[in-house]
Amino acid sequence: MRSYVPLLALCALSSMACSKEEEKPKPSTTTASSAPVAPPPTPEPPPPAPTPAPATGEPEASPEMKEFLGALDGTPAGTKKALTKYGGKTVQANPLGTLGLKDAKVTKSEKLGTLQCYNVESTAGTTKHDTRFCWDSAGKIAQITDKKE
Repeated sequence: MRSYVPLLALCALSSMACSKEEEKPKPSTTTASSAPVAPPPTPEPPPPAPTPAPATGEPEASPEMKEFLGALDGTPAGTKKALTKYGGKTVQANPLGTLGLKDAKVTKSEKLGTLQCYNVESTAGTTKHDTRFCWDSAGKIAQITDKKE
């Protein structure tokens, strides 16, 4: 019987060692389609859009256009002086120069080819004017179109 005791002890130890290995997690043999899927990472929110400047009711005008409008003082001499200073050679003698424009404000701004054009509402006496001033790249008025209302 003595020969069985060491043999039984060896089997018991061997059995315990085998059971310890079974407790270890086994590598997964599942396919990718049946494996649990982690949720996708939450995308970062987009950066906030730039806050627009408070609306003043008028489109943005170039500094030259603002200066031109500021020179319109309601007298024919003021309009002619502004056209002489800011108008190209082709518009300096425009008939608009005989009007005393005042209360001018830009109502629309748009780029037409190489020209930057502004629609302007103004008055001359009691007459309202809707005028388009188109500026060239040299900072001079290249075209004037006036429509009396």
